[in-house]
Amino acid sequence: MKRTIKTLISMVFCLSALSAPGDEPIDWDDVAADVSDVTGTGDAPLRIVVSYQSQGGVSTQSFDDGDLWVTNAKGFYSQVSFVEFNTLVPHPDPDGEIPATNLHAVLYEMAAPEGGWTGEHNGEYAVMLAGGEVFKSDGTSFGMTLAGAFEVAIEEEKELVQAMAGEVTVEMFPTPGVPGGEVSELAVATFAVTFPFPVEVNWGEVTQTANGSFCVEVEGYRTGDFVPQVVTTYTHRVELGMFGAGDYSVTLKTGRETLGRDQFSVSGGDGNSDLLKGLPSEVEIDIVRLPTRGLYPNFAAHIRMTFGQYVDHVDWGEVSRRENLVESEMTAWIDPRVRILAPMVIEHQIGLGMFFPGDYRYQLSSLKEVIGHALISVSGPQGDFTPPKVTIRGASVTETSDEPLEFTVEFFDDGELAFDGIEAQVLSVMNRQGEVVELERTSLSFTADMAVGAIATYRMEPPGGSWNDEDRGRYRLLLSEPELVRDLQGNSLVDPFIGYLTVEIEPDDPTPTHNTELALGKDELIGRWTASARLFVPENLAVRDDWSVDWGEVRPRGPSFFLQPRFVRAGSNEEIELVPPSDTTGAGMWVEHDYDLGPISGGRWLVCLNSNLGHFAKARLIEVDPDRPNTNGDLFDFWNDWAGREVGLADHRRFWEYCVGTDPADSSDDHEGDPRPELIDGDDGNKHLGLRCRIATAAVDARLRFEGSADMHTWIELGPGEIEEVERVVRDDGIEEFLVCLVDDIGSAEMRYLRVVAERW
Repeated sequence: MKRTIKTLISMVFCLSALSAPGDEPIDWDDVAADVSDVTGTGDAPLRIVVSYQSQGGVSTQSFDDGDLWVTNAKGFYSQVSFVEFNTLVPHPDPDGEIPATNLHAVLYEMAAPEGGWTGEHNGEYAVMLAGGEVFKSDGTSFGMTLAGAFEVAIEEEKELVQAMAGEVTVEMFPTPGVPGGEVSELAVATFAVTFPFPVEVNWGEVTQTANGSFCVEVEGYRTGDFVPQVVTTYTHRVELGMFGAGDYSVTLKTGRETLGRDQFSVSGGDGNSDLLKGLPSEVEIDIVRLPTRGLYPNFAAHIRMTFGQYVDHVDWGEVSRRENLVESEMTAWIDPRVRILAPMVIEHQIGLGMFFPGDYRYQLSSLKEVIGHALISVSGPQGDFTPPKVTIRGASVTETSDEPLEFTVEFFDDGELAFDGIEAQVLSVMNRQGEVVELERTSLSFTADMAVGAIATYRMEPPGGSWNDEDRGRYRLLLSEPELVRDLQGNSLVDPFIGYLTVEIEPDDPTPTHNTELALGKDELIGRWTASARLFVPENLAVRDDWSVDWGEVRPRGPSFFLQPRFVRAGSNEEIELVPPSDTTGAGMWVEHDYDLGPISGGRWLVCLNSNLGHFAKARLIEVDPDRPNTNGDLFDFWNDWAGREVGLADHRRFWEYCVGTDPADSSDDHEGDPRPELIDGDDGNKHLGLRCRIATAAVDARLRFEGSADMHTWIELGPGEIEEVERVVRDDGIEEFLVCLVDDIGSAEMRYLRVVAERW
């Protein structure tokens, strides 16, 4: 899809510019803070100058200590104190009259953190204006906004740690010389330095001193106040380079102290002066096709040469290509002083690389003479490039029964199956709650030639001892190692999901009974909302006397309230073992509780209840606010109102998530869901799985992350290569709306489920 790919996993601070008075009339409100960055330690207060502009004027009497606060992404929070304000007088107009004053500069101060500013406070900070604190002359107030930002960037001096000892070791690696040429060797130095405890080590570059020797400097710095007193040695390996004949030295130093030193020498002489160049008496070249999963083949040339003299060594040159000619060169060095009675055979393999369809000639040369050649012919793409097919038969339950379900899984390939991979498979079934159960394989048979097909029979015991309407639904069938289901051409399965096991038993009573009741109400006298919850306790728990209910607190998150009662052991807060609620027509008892939701501002709110016994209910609350327009759509607004955002969020960052999914393998999937996914028409003409979500622009300390899954069991974070932004709109009410979709279409994507996660920085 040809769209601009953007990363949607973070939010940035948007800074307003500090406007200067001009000649043109200002017809908008503006708040901007001017703050200097903190670059040094100390406890001096931070001065913040904020300019307020309004066409109708600003009420100077409303300036006080509650106007501003300072925060950052790590949870820092500080109030700001009011100091003074100054009215900025605008320039006279052409007639000499001074316009009405509408610009004020207010000085605030923020006290330094306890102990003063240090490097631990480094980072970006936001200066926030509180809503309803600063008033304009017409009686209205400025809303909550990001007034400005500043950065704390304090560089702390690191404490230098004295090394205990050091050592230098140099290894020499001789390299092939040329006849009549100079001898050179590669020198590799290994440096070791020991400190009394773990430190941060800084290795310097290799330098050359005035006397020609080489030197490397090392420094160690303390990493913190508390370090284990364990003697620690650090090593560093450096290639010093190629050296000709001569004597050399290398030194390890820290400051002016020498920790270690080593000397090395390269002797002169001609390594090949006593050798002769020779040609083989016989050359055999065998072209070998290397194993690959690519569309086009890779080849290598296996060379076998026979000599009548002793060969000291052979130098092999690089492989070159010119159109359909592939060449390489070699030089054999003969030592005439060594006599051998039998021919000497040398074998070597040269990689030739990948070849596209066509005819090629490979030739081997030595001493400007072609000593061997071979032909390479590559045909166009042919053969089998598709993985084996998997078909499920009989995996359906339509009537109540106590008998286990037996069904078959057929593996088929047009070529040849690697049947050992099928024997190794373990088939599992996963229900909607993510619970996985391994199934028993009762038989495995192959076709007559044991090559094309295999049939495996599996048995699933009925959950709870019998199949009934409570088991209704689709169960996902998953292979343990899909990559082992392959053919002999290397094509294998990728996705562990191969299909569904379905239970389609209709209930006798189509009207279900509910074990949870949730009712919302409002006390008009005091303007507070309540949520009344009734939970059914099944008989096997109701008859016991060792339990109680911890109803918990109301947890507001974004535009929703969460109620999470817990059934615990009496006298402790340990949750009892899971006892699923039974049919309310049976024996048992009801427990009740009223939650105080408090006064609620205008908007659409969702109240969700769930317990550790599986009780679940949700109800929608709509409170009309005349000052805020109400929308009839089912909004995915995570942060309509940030009041009370600190409640219940101290132990983790994630506080909201939505998930949508579609299954292209199932023709009956109508793409319904809660919420419903959006199917995006891509530029490639295919459908793409999409998700629409919204976030309030005032949510400066929150971000969205997108995750994908193939089976609702394993989730991975999606980046620009897997997900892209389709559109983004900022509405008048301060809500920013995103529409994103997967890059791959639903026919080819491994991801079938898309999830957006909201979390705090």
